[in-house]
Amino acid sequence: MIGIYIRIAAAVAALLVLGFVYHAIKDMGRQEERIERAAEVRRKLNDASIADSAATRCLADASCRLRDDGFKRD
Repeated sequence: MIGIYIRIAAAVAALLVLGFVYHAIKDMGRQEERIERAAEVRRKLNDASIADSAATRCLADASCRLRDDGFKRD
C-alpha cells in the first residue's frame, strides 16, 4: 500500500520538475526575444540618428544642398 503512494508521489514530483523545466526554458526564450528586439530597436535608432546627422550637415553646407542627387525637384 505504501509502495503505491511512493510511486504516485514520485510521478507527481517528476511532473512538477518537468513543469518547472518547461517554464524555465520558455522564459529563457522570451528573454532572448526581448534582447533581440531591443538590439533591433537600438540599431534602427542608431541608423536614424546617423541619417539625421547627415541630413543636418548637408542642410548646413550650401554645396551639399545644391548638389544634384537625382531626387531634387527644382
